Amino acid sequence: MLKQFTEKVIPTFERSFPGCHGLFAFDNAKNYQKYALDALQSGNMNLTLGGKNTLPMRDGYFSKSNDPTIIYQKKMVLPNSQPKGLKIVLRECSLWPTNCMFLIQCSIPGDISVQTKPNSACRYASNLDCSARVLLSSQPDFQA
Repeated sequence: MLKQFTEKVIPTFERSFPGCHGLFAFDNAKNYQKYALDALQSGNMNLTLGGKNTLPMRDGYFSKSNDPTIIYQKKMVLPNSQPKGLKIVLRECSLWPTNCMFLIQCSIPGDISVQTKPNSACRYASNLDCSARVLLSSQPDFQA
């Protein structure tokens, strides 16, 4: 945005209004980061079914690695309207790892030796299958 502003907007303004000063204001309000109520967000999902603070999400889609040309619908709620958990959705997409412990989110050692806390750098890591939330949020329908 800065490059476009300095290379296009300012020169255009100076040509259009010679000798004038321009004041450009940018609105970086946090509410522009709002999503639709039914948006696909892995951070709003529990590892297991439902939960108190989970909202129903719209359906997504996925393809299987053995035939990426076929697109399958990914239902995000059960027939009884209960929101699915991360584990169920990842299993349906054949993404849940077998024979290993898979966490809801990456964690790092906390201040106390038996405590862990979320790893704030996790979402920027190159390892997209380090946790259930990171893996699901890296899928095309969640990215869109």
